[in-house]
Amino acid sequence: MEKMKNEYSKIVGNNIRKYREMNYMNQTELANRIGVKQAAISLYENGDRDPSTEMIYKICDTLQIDFNELFNPIGVL
Repeated sequence: MEKMKNEYSKIVGNNIRKYREMNYMNQTELANRIGVKQAAISLYENGDRDPSTEMIYKICDTLQIDFNELFNPIGVL
């Protein structure tokens, strides 16, 4: 079970990083736009913390992506 959680965290984190970079944003800019500290974005992207559902929606809205795109494992593992 823990391994599945770690894989989920890695997939979501890698996708946050990928789409943030595709939008030419740094971690601080994304953090400011969604109302968290830069350290939180770093934790999300490294898979050390899972964003809440509300935070996932804010991230998706800011990065202009569909909610499901954060969970797509293709090309991120």
